[in-house]
Amino acid sequence: ITGRRRSQGAERRSLSIAELDHGRLKINPLAWWTRDQVWDYIHAHSVPYNVLYDRGYTSIGDSMNTRPVKQGEGERAGRFMYSGGKNRTECGMHSHEARVEALKKAAESEHKPLVVPPLPCASCLDVDAASFEELVLGAQRDLLVEFYSPMCGHCRAFGPEYEQVAETLARRGKVTVARMDIFS
Repeated sequence: ITGRRRSQGAERRSLSIAELDHGRLKINPLAWWTRDQVWDYIHAHSVPYNVLYDRGYTSIGDSMNTRPVKQGEGERAGRFMYSGGKNRTECGMHSHEARVEALKKAAESEHKPLVVPPLPCASCLDVDAASFEELVLGAQRDLLVEFYSPMCGHCRAFGPEYEQVAETLARRGKVTVARMDIFS
C-alpha cells in the first residue's frame, strides 16, 4: 500500500488505484487525491504526521536524499538530489526490480554467486510469498509487517531498531511483528 498520488507529477501522472509491478500488487488509495485533500484529511481526523513537513519537507525519503523544498519548487523537488540525475522520480522501493537485476549481472560478470547478507530478527515472524496469505491476510491479531531488502543500506541500518520494536511488542503480546524480504 503506497501513498503515491497523481498530483505528485512526473511518472505518477497516470497512476492507477491498483497496479501489478513485477509480480507485486501495489495499491495506491490516494492516487486521485491532491496534496490539499491529504492535508485536509490529516487535520480533520487528527492523523499523526512526520514533523519534518512542518520544516519544509514536502516529500520525505532517506536522510541522504531529502531536503526541504524552496519557495515555488514542486512537492518532490527535495528528493534524490544526490542521485546524479539518473533516478529522480522514484526511490529504490519503487524501482527494486532494476536494482536486483543490476546486482545479479554484476555478480555474473565477476563469475561469483550473488550473496544476500543475512539480516536476522529473532522476534520477527518471517513472511514470504508462499506464507503471505496465511500469515498476513489471515492474521487473527494486530500485525506489523516490515517490507525490506537485505541489500539496502537503509534497511540494514534500520534492522536493529526494528528488532528492538519487535522485542518490545513481543513482550507485550498484543501485536505480532513480521518481516518480508522483497529481495529474495
